[in-house]
Amino acid sequence: MTHNLEFLLKVNVKLFASVRKFSRRDNLEIDIEEGSIVKDLLSKIGIPQNEPLLVIVNESTQGKETPLQEGDTLCLFPIIAGG
Repeated sequence: MTHNLEFLLKVNVKLFASVRKFSRRDNLEIDIEEGSIVKDLLSKIGIPQNEPLLVIVNESTQGKETPLQEGDTLCLFPIIAGG
């Protein structure tokens, strides 16, 4: 008998400034499927794919295609333009 087990990763997410509007809390602990990327996590939180964000994973600037690992800490900041 073959079992198709999904492995879940726990990642920590910190939302800053206007990005907080997508959650009731600033700090989240999210379970996400193994093999997920930042874009998948954003969808799970309810953040639109076109939302301009600065994504920091484990203190390093990353993109939305970055693979996630167990125990990662993501910080999500809005991108602010000014003149």
